[in-house]
Amino acid sequence: MLRATVLQGESNSVLLVGRRGCGKSVLVETALQELAADAAVSADAYTVLRLDGLVLRGDDGLALRELARQLAAHGLASAAWTNEAGEGEEEEDEAAAATAAAA
Repeated sequence: MLRATVLQGESNSVLLVGRRGCGKSVLVETALQELAADAAVSADAYTVLRLDGLVLRGDDGLALRELARQLAAHGLASAAWTNEAGEGEEEEDEAAAATAAAA
């Protein structure tokens, strides 16, 4: 599936679920190594982005900022966009704090 996704421009998602230490990361790393070794797949045909669920703890805004940061590091997004995304949330947080303080 991973190979077809890259070669045919398909949009697929994969959800790996399992207890800590059962081999989820090893499975993904093995699949990525096989993809990198595939002569039919160009190295610039895909980009690997990584999110750590233990760090993000369900914070969608933090996850989006981290993805934007990684995309910018690969030259696939503007660094200004990543800063703007973070600034908007800071303003929302400040407004929420002011509202809570007023209550």
